This record gives sequence, structure tokens and C-alpha cells, in this order.
Amino acid sequence: MARASVGYSFYKTDEAEAGAVAGLHVTRFKFVVEGLGQVDGSIVAVRREEAAHTVPLPTVGVYGTCAFAPSWLASGRADAFAIDYKGHKGRLLNFQANVQYRFTGNFALGVGYRYDQYKLTETRRDPRGEVRYTFQGPQVFIDAGF
Repeated sequence: MARASVGYSFYKTDEAEAGAVAGLHVTRFKFVVEGLGQVDGSIVAVRREEAAHTVPLPTVGVYGTCAFAPSWLASGRADAFAIDYKGHKGRLLNFQANVQYRFTGNFALGVGYRYDQYKLTETRRDPRGEVRYTFQGPQVFIDAGF
């Protein structure tokens, strides 16, 4: 998973900042579907299909940052994308909360928690299906700003 974005701060002081972002969220998925069967009482794999796809999605979002001590920041961000087009309905949600230590004016090292959710539903009569993917957990990152 990789993400690139640009933002505009509509509120900025020495202690706090809030703004909006537009970006690209790129994820590589690998899907495996396997059918099982039984031969002479033993379960065997009958058919296995694999596919890998790189999915680039545009996103829009909001962010906020607050300095709570010299060189220390608390931040949060939410990004989203949704589509409903010709029988395909989907969305991407991304939320994160972080604490960062800014070791130079442009770079910070941070830790936090991230939640990503993808959902794609096929709404045409045939075929029908749904794919859901959720990733959540701690993260460690380097933040660069110019």
C-alpha cells in the first residue's frame, strides 16, 4: 500500500493546523479462489485460480495537527473515496491517529494507529459478489513536508 497526497491548510497557527487533502491511494491485491472436492474419501483441491491487481484510487480528506510540546505533535486524518457506476459500487475509508516527533523542520518520526477499509459490491444481476478488505493496527512512519 502506498499513498501520495497534496493538501491545503485552511487554519494554521504555531500550535495547530487543519486542512483538506487530495491524493492517490494505491494498493496491490492478490485474490485466490480454491474449490475443494472429495476423491475416495480424501479432500483434494479441484481448482485454484489466482489474480493480482494494483488498484489506484483517488481520495479526498481532512487532517488536523496539534503541537502539545516542543517538537511533539498529535495528528489525525480521514480520507475517503466512493463510486457507484454501471453495477459497481465501492468505497475506500482511511482513518488514522498519530503522535510524531519532529527532528527537523521538514521531517518527523511517528507512531500511530491506522484503519483502512475497502468494499466493492457487484450489483448487476449476473454475476453478483462482494469483496471486503479491512486492515487495522499500529504503524510506524516518517513524515516529510515541504
